[in-house]
Amino acid sequence: MTSRERVLRAIAHQEPDRVPIHDSPWGTTVERWRREGLPADTSPHEHFGFEFWGAWIDNSLQLPTETLEDTEAYTVTKTGDGNVWRNWKGKTSTPELIDFTITTRALWEEHKPRMAMNESRVAWDAVRDGNRAAREAGQFCHFSCGPGFTKVCNMVGPDRLMMAMVEDPDWVRDMALTDAQLCVQIA
Repeated sequence: MTSRERVLRAIAHQEPDRVPIHDSPWGTTVERWRREGLPADTSPHEHFGFEFWGAWIDNSLQLPTETLEDTEAYTVTKTGDGNVWRNWKGKTSTPELIDFTITTRALWEEHKPRMAMNESRVAWDAVRDGNRAAREAGQFCHFSCGPGFTKVCNMVGPDRLMMAMVEDPDWVRDMALTDAQLCVQIA
């Protein structure tokens, strides 16, 4: 049974030959596995038999990105959603969320038109080629955009999002639905 067949059977609530598996190990985890014996010419995907091949798309506000600080220990970056976060070098963790461009509903309304579909959101040739190769290898193909809570949380910040859920749930709903609609348009 191919990975694609296995995943499709699981989605259809039919019994596959085994449970489909997938993971996305962090870079520092892969580095450790290599030190522990994972061959340099073998990806974790190949080694563990992961079932999925995926393409990420750009569902950001497409604001200019820039590195604000670069030290021996970490980098501070402004992302395409306008948030500022710190990432450690030499170890992997969830980024430290430092600052946000979208801090009010008015700022959201100002930036919302940036969530329109455009061709720069997807590297179409790379997706086509990767999808073709994955299908030929019998893999299940999907695209990922990460909509929902995490997307909105990263855009406005966790504290602000929690308060908005109570004080202005329509704003939260609008941000989540706008992002979901963009992801559907891309799909």
